[in-house]
Amino acid sequence: MFTTHFDYLYVEPSTFCAVKCPRCPRTYSPNSFKLSHLNLQEFENFISSPLWENIKTIEFGGNYGDPIFHPRLSELVNISREQHPEVEQIIHTSGNQRPNWWEQFLPNINKQDKVLFSIDGLEDTNHLYRVGSNWAWIEKAVLLASQKATTFWKFIVFRHNQHQIIDAIKKAKDLGVSQFILTKSGLFNGDWNDERQIDPMAPDSKWIARGNSIKKVFQPKCQTSSRHYLSADGQYSPCCWIEFSRNYSQSISERQSLSHIMSSVELANLKADWLQNRPKTCESKCQSPIDGRSSHQQLWVDLSMGVEQLVKSIENFADGNQ
Repeated sequence: MFTTHFDYLYVEPSTFCAVKCPRCPRTYSPNSFKLSHLNLQEFENFISSPLWENIKTIEFGGNYGDPIFHPRLSELVNISREQHPEVEQIIHTSGNQRPNWWEQFLPNINKQDKVLFSIDGLEDTNHLYRVGSNWAWIEKAVLLASQKATTFWKFIVFRHNQHQIIDAIKKAKDLGVSQFILTKSGLFNGDWNDERQIDPMAPDSKWIARGNSIKKVFQPKCQTSSRHYLSADGQYSPCCWIEFSRNYSQSISERQSLSHIMSSVELANLKADWLQNRPKTCESKCQSPIDGRSSHQQLWVDLSMGVEQLVKSIENFADGNQ
């Protein structure tokens, strides 16, 4: 069997989205995917496998889309809960839906569930990366969701919002958010430089996640932990990263069992390729520095902190001390 870890599943309900983030593959590579919504019956069949007996978490997110644009997301959530009553469900979203949609959807979740909002700024800046977003809708969505579920605000630091970190944390607290996730990204790596060789979105260097050049070891995360990924068009992959290539993906619509997929030729080929012709995706995502550092760094801010303690914590994070 490919792996014995089955406590986590990442699901992409839909490849539809209402915002156009410039560094999202749906924006810079629009022909690399097809518009689709995950089939409910196929999803139910897939998660009913006995291998999911001890599943702890199902995350709804995706490589291309926003879960809230699946027309039957409430049913997907209810299927998960019916199949696995104790499972934790996490929904990743930009929040860019009309308030009446949230009012209809939120009764399907509870405080055991989590909604993680990706909001990169405030009313005057969030739309600079989350192009096409509606601040009034997002603000209302966070307020409503915080009354029903556990909510998180993920804030990626860009040039246009680096001066708003404290104000954004205050706003999150006012809206009832449980935790604020301050995020340094490693995407400012030169690939997006303009003719001046400057990345126009890059923040000050202290807010950029840095890899390091010390010796690294290759450790496939899909072997040492549960990384299972299910795409909106019903393709299973060992993780969301390798899904992009589709070389090792398999359709769940063919009614083959999960145990059959785990013993498939495709996954056997992936194991063989790790030894002989390692996929670039695996190389970049699973070649970990020995000291455990990552090119994607986060500070989970406790919103109960006082202002002085909060500022000190953020300063330490910016200086690389956390």
